[in-house]
Amino acid sequence: MILQLIILICVLQILLYILIDQLNIKYAKGLILFAILYAHIFVLPGYFIPAPKPGGVNCGMPMMAITLGFWIFGGGVTLLTHYIYSIIAGAKHR
Repeated sequence: MILQLIILICVLQILLYILIDQLNIKYAKGLILFAILYAHIFVLPGYFIPAPKPGGVNCGMPMMAITLGFWIFGGGVTLLTHYIYSIIAGAKHR
């Protein structure tokens, strides 16, 4: 589920970049990059952290794994998508 969400966000990021290139809006790619990174770091992990079980062992490992997964994989894919799109779009405009 998390991997599908990261891939969906990556596709959405590419589509927004294509739209921004067609509309010729300055600095919007940076704002989109910042918004997606903010979501990966602060917003999205909270939706996937399991609820604590009353009377059971409440280990923090699932919470840490989900959070670090979003930080490392989500943030990494977002930055990689941004840089690759910028390189390809820059080569096409030359």
